[in-house]
Amino acid sequence: MPSFAEKLLDARNAAHMTQEELAAAIGVTRTTVSSWENGRTQPNLQDLQRLYQVLGRNFSDESGKAPAGPAEAGNASADAPAAQKRKKWQIPALCAVLAVLAVCAVLWLVLRPRAAETNLPPAVKVAADQLTLKEPEKYTVSWFKEGNVRAEGEPWLVFSPSVKVDTQSQSDPFWYYKLGFTEAAGHSFTLDWVNEYIFWAEDEYHMETVPAANVWKDENKEEWEYGGGMPVQDILCSGFLVVGHDAQGHPISFRSYVDFTSAPRE
Repeated sequence: MPSFAEKLLDARNAAHMTQEELAAAIGVTRTTVSSWENGRTQPNLQDLQRLYQVLGRNFSDESGKAPAGPAEAGNASADAPAAQKRKKWQIPALCAVLAVLAVCAVLWLVLRPRAAETNLPPAVKVAADQLTLKEPEKYTVSWFKEGNVRAEGEPWLVFSPSVKVDTQSQSDPFWYYKLGFTEAAGHSFTLDWVNEYIFWAEDEYHMETVPAANVWKDENKEEWEYGGGMPVQDILCSGFLVVGHDAQGHPISFRSYVDFTSAPRE
């Protein structure tokens, strides 16, 4: 029976996709896809679901094929006339429920309290050309931990970094990390790209640039999510420089980080 790595490679080739294209479609890095196909690591349940959505292949099924859907089972039913009668009232009822849910969603978006009214840091006045972080000559862990300054009348990103360890699907412990961020001040922010700096010492790092098109976004929550994975090792942190622009087109950037020094290791 082919391994997961072999099935993934076969499915990607059948879809005529490169590793970069598949990584962008499911919101991970190309290195992560390469690690899966080389058999070094395996995806978690969420990544498996995204792989199924993109490639149409259910990798948790021993056959390597997606399970038969409810429509196929319904075709074999001997009670087709009764099913058709039920559909006559089920469809209008479903439409009514969806309409109510849509109204509730609109009301929630309009009436929900904004984070700017509660726990955001005080805003300060800065010139438009100060909205972009002044980058250091050499990046350091300390620079990313300094944080951001909130500008008056401008977007403000709230970050939610997290990291967990997975020891069940492979022989060696493996970190999955995520950086979620949301505009919380009620202003327009358009993401352009994210730079990730993986530090193994205070000022020693490897950098990777990820365009906005490859950063997954939840349109309902207006939340971006950048994630990746690596074997558990002596890494200090991943620093992130999130670059975008405001409603007037002014460049604006924010910094955050995922701390691996206190991350779970086994």
